[in-house]
Amino acid sequence: MTEKLATTEEREEVAQALERAAAAIRKGLECNITWFAYCPLDGIEDHGNRHAAETYALECTDFNTWGTAGDEWPEGMEQVSWGLYVPVQQAKEVNRTETPEGPCDYQCQYTLVPASLERPEDA
Repeated sequence: MTEKLATTEEREEVAQALERAAAAIRKGLECNITWFAYCPLDGIEDHGNRHAAETYALECTDFNTWGTAGDEWPEGMEQVSWGLYVPVQQAKEVNRTETPEGPCDYQCQYTLVPASLERPEDA
């Protein structure tokens, strides 16, 4: 589940994303950051707020949730966690060409750029 960031460039890119997120949080901005919880039984689940993510993770640590026979705690219990998704990059439209006579109004391509933490207006 975990992966070491192999290059200096990867480490710097992630560090910058975390610094942008920390600055936005300190300013009290509405951020495009999502709460999540992870349980090996169910995988990653998005939650609307910290309390819901933390509560779900805590519920996942209940022995009865795992349905394990016997008296031993199941493998993977230490993987139960909750936290925040912090976007590192996001898609941005580039090379837009209007095509009023074509099957679509326009054509474009997309590239990945450093993520904006501002919440989209339609969210």
